[in-house]
Amino acid sequence: MAPPRYIAVAGNMGAGKSSLVKWLCQQFELAPFFEPHDENPYLADFYADMPRWAFNSQLFFLVKRFKIHRELEASGRGVVQDRTLDEDAEIFAQYLHQQGHINDRDWATYSDLYTSLRSELRPPDLMIYLRCEVKTLRKRIQMRGRDYEQAIPRPTCARCTGSTSSGSPATTARPRWCSRPTAWTRDRALPPAATAGDDPRRAALRGSSPTHP
Repeated sequence: MAPPRYIAVAGNMGAGKSSLVKWLCQQFELAPFFEPHDENPYLADFYADMPRWAFNSQLFFLVKRFKIHRELEASGRGVVQDRTLDEDAEIFAQYLHQQGHINDRDWATYSDLYTSLRSELRPPDLMIYLRCEVKTLRKRIQMRGRDYEQAIPRPTCARCTGSTSSGSPATTARPRWCSRPTAWTRDRALPPAATAGDDPRRAALRGSSPTHP
């Protein structure tokens, strides 16, 4: 018997990931697994002082997402997840390291832990990537009113969004990607579940967005 379907949603902050997760759950009777950003005790400090708190914040997200992934695997039903452990580690955490907010020593520790945790997890059967204009992202960030997000400079959003066009995620075999969630309907068949040894996550994440939702 094939395992239950596992769908993941990726994209920049304000791109509409949570809204799409809710829509997919309604359309396909899936169980939702949302971002744990409200549970992160370091997040407000991180946005105020990234070099000081980036490593702490990313460690929290790494461990928390691993636990969430375990929960969705144990649920025994089809699920849809708002941002995966892979996207957070290979896009956002790596971006913070490249910008100097996570030093080389801490990055080595983080990478070792990520590699160990990642090897225990099943990849998604389908990954949907949402692309959005910077102007729209900024408007949505302001509308939802999270205080710690309001100080994010526009150039940062623009640079992160620009990085999404550097790769071609739509050309990867699996997971599949889609930038127009409104195209999904009940009549559209879901892809087959991932098989043992099929792990396309790293290739599919090239070009994705390095900012949290």
